[in-house]
Amino acid sequence: MSYDATNTSTETLNGPAPKTGRAALNGHLQDSTTGAGVREPAVSEEGFVFDVGSLCAHFARLQDGRKRRGKRYTLVVILVVMVLAKLSGQDTPAGIAEWARLRAEGLAELLKLKRKRMPHAVTYERVLGKAIQAEQFEQEIKAFFSSLSKVQQENHWAMDGKQIRGTTSDSDESNEYLLGLYVPGVDVMLMQVAMACKEGELTAAPQILKTVNLRGKVLTGDAL
Repeated sequence: MSYDATNTSTETLNGPAPKTGRAALNGHLQDSTTGAGVREPAVSEEGFVFDVGSLCAHFARLQDGRKRRGKRYTLVVILVVMVLAKLSGQDTPAGIAEWARLRAEGLAELLKLKRKRMPHAVTYERVLGKAIQAEQFEQEIKAFFSSLSKVQQENHWAMDGKQIRGTTSDSDESNEYLLGLYVPGVDVMLMQVAMACKEGELTAAPQILKTVNLRGKVLTGDAL
């Protein structure tokens, strides 16, 4: 099973997903935890293909915090649909649910599901809120995207810090900051770490650097 993150026509984007193992969808990628990434295409016009089975294998390592009773969809299925919807520009549970509903038949075939109905928006909210550990999820996402040939072929990786709007708390007037490892050539954010209040990027950078293999890469940073 493979997923082709490539630019397609509006008709394809708004209609059901193709009935083949390779789903051709418009690819966008934002920060997986905050929705604060860019809104540019995740890849060039040529796109890139990734193995959905490999993504499933990564998500199968995650512990499902939901109770067994009442579960209609496995954690792996829900997370894979969320990632594909995210790559296509959906930022909210409602948007993800609607995107999946319009492509239910193709997604069911792609993921070998008996049911051709997709999860409700509430299901995505519950999974994100209670079913998974954010750190474990981010580790598997990073491992998966880092393994993609298109990402590995890019020699230039970059580190950059971003302020997340709307995260001001009552006790602190400043917004939260994240330091991310980004691959500009394919527009993929590999990982992000939160920076403590008044912490500089140089202090947070080692948390990222110790988790990635930079052999053969040129790493740049802006105003560290």
